[in-house]
Amino acid sequence: MIEGRAKIAENAPKGSGVFRALLHFPALARKAAPGQFVMARVSDGLDPLLRRPFSIHDVFPDGSFALLYKVVGRGTEILSEKRAGELLDVLGPLGKGFGLSDPKGPVSIVGGGIGAAPLVFLARALARKGISGRVLLGGRTGSDVLCADVFSSLGFETRIATDDGSQGCCGFVTGLLEDDLASPNPPEKVFACGPHAMLEAVARICLSNKVPCEISLESVMACGMGACLGCALPRPEGGHFHVCADGPVMDASKLAPIRPVA
Repeated sequence: MIEGRAKIAENAPKGSGVFRALLHFPALARKAAPGQFVMARVSDGLDPLLRRPFSIHDVFPDGSFALLYKVVGRGTEILSEKRAGELLDVLGPLGKGFGLSDPKGPVSIVGGGIGAAPLVFLARALARKGISGRVLLGGRTGSDVLCADVFSSLGFETRIATDDGSQGCCGFVTGLLEDDLASPNPPEKVFACGPHAMLEAVARICLSNKVPCEISLESVMACGMGACLGCALPRPEGGHFHVCADGPVMDASKLAPIRPVA
């Protein structure tokens, strides 16, 4: 884990409130693994006081890494206003990433909305290992579907589903997953990130088809190291786990229905 100030090389809007920040911090970038995240302090003052978690979207040979984020509150609004040349205080890489050692054949990568953010780094790592497959992307409407061109450029067949049918087929991305699992060349493993309801459905589908599945959870958190207990979720056997320390990537078979603790 490294703390320091990353230089912002770019912070560009990508449409529909989504931004991509490119940060230069070689020491952190070299240690990052797909599925891990950073905690960023977006202000030097007290507004906001706490760091914000951001999944690592991609990593590059020059020591840069990217964050793909959606403006949803005060913290991300402040981040979106930062310009190239400014410094951003970051802590990371944090958390447990995706397991890359077991899949040998095709995989399916399922992303819902901004949940596609950490999946680009994953897809790039799989492509480097010679592993291909399909990327299934979903959103409420076409503008919610992210990074389809990037996944295609990495050699993955990309399929899209939107609730309103404005891009790809009309329906849920989980329908694409069911079709994929029933195909003549089904995936050996599934990776997913997106809204909780989508992840619950992906987990159920994979468990019923006896296909290994890893899901990356998203949660509000203050510390990123398991101390604040702000990201607790229930375990099937009782008790709780913490998204930051025990995840954010988890084996779907070990999860209870994904509901934040009240």
